Amino acid sequence: MGALALILFSNRLVDRSGQIDLSPQAHGALLNEADRLGAANVPDQVPAALAPQGHTAIQLAFVDVFHTVLLISAGLAWIGALLAALISKPASSKP
Repeated sequence: MGALALILFSNRLVDRSGQIDLSPQAHGALLNEADRLGAANVPDQVPAALAPQGHTAIQLAFVDVFHTVLLISAGLAWIGALLAALISKPASSKP
């Protein structure tokens, strides 16, 4: 799940930071922080006026990924419960 979260976070950060008017260098520096997930910081290459937007992009990308991973985990739990119900045999009730 962790590798999936990293990939999803990188993709969501690309989407979210694409809405900010950043130079290619600043955008690249922001994307280099993606491997830190929610602990990512806005790099110094991002202008101070755009730093709050960069911080918001990081936070929203993390929330997007958390939501997706939560849904996948819930789906897997339901599939596991369904399989357990289908596979398990009822206990015999002999006196």
